Amino acid sequence: MWGAEPALRWKARGIWHSATWAEYLSAARALGLALADLGVARGEVVTLLAENRPEWLYADMGAQGMGKLGCYAHWGRFRSGRALRQAGMRVARYAREGVTCRAKQARDNRAGAE
Repeated sequence: MWGAEPALRWKARGIWHSATWAEYLSAARALGLALADLGVARGEVVTLLAENRPEWLYADMGAQGMGKLGCYAHWGRFRSGRALRQAGMRVARYAREGVTCRAKQARDNRAGAE
């Protein structure tokens, strides 16, 4: 019924873009199934840290749809790695390489994270 209607609108480099509800569902489902393929079980924590962008929403909905728990670390707390360690996350995905390097440092202080 709403599949062809716009679900998201965002501006990138001065140009407006949109995604329909059908595209939103498809992207979220693909991410949720990818988490399942990684072996992330229902109730485990998935960490999301990214700029405000559509992919963040797809990841959030995909994780929730598969029964995963989200950890949304505030950047200040994330930098110390404390939020990630306390959350017990096992899988993390970040939008930028610099963030990934910091996440790996936090991961090294948290056994069991991939």
